[in-house]
Amino acid sequence: MRNVKLVLWAIIFAFVGLVIFQNQDFFLSKQSLGINIYFSAYQTPEIYIAVLFLGCFLFGLIVSYLQGLAERFRLSRKIKELSVAKDASLPNAETPEEELPTQKEDTPTQTDATAPETRETGAKTTVITS
Repeated sequence: MRNVKLVLWAIIFAFVGLVIFQNQDFFLSKQSLGINIYFSAYQTPEIYIAVLFLGCFLFGLIVSYLQGLAERFRLSRKIKELSVAKDASLPNAETPEEELPTQKEDTPTQTDATAPETRETGAKTTVITS
């Protein structure tokens, strides 16, 4: 599976590199962005379009990371709540050694009166039940 991922990433990077190489003129040209609001106008200095693409890509990465971070915090809080609820619903079993003697006393043994009696006669073993 690791090799498959490696091959897929190599194909993706090769495709992106091919697109950039074939469109060098476009990515290396400069463009100015402008915002024209009713009462004000703002014009950016000329920047390479490749820098604009890279900036948009990084902005998307940051937004998606922050969105995932909020989801992670929410899930972490839910896990803590469920752990507390699970611990509250289970009996306190921190020392199972203390519980073992009471459990052993409750289990029947073969020395009880209810155990079947066995007798060996020659090559055969006979079980006698009462």
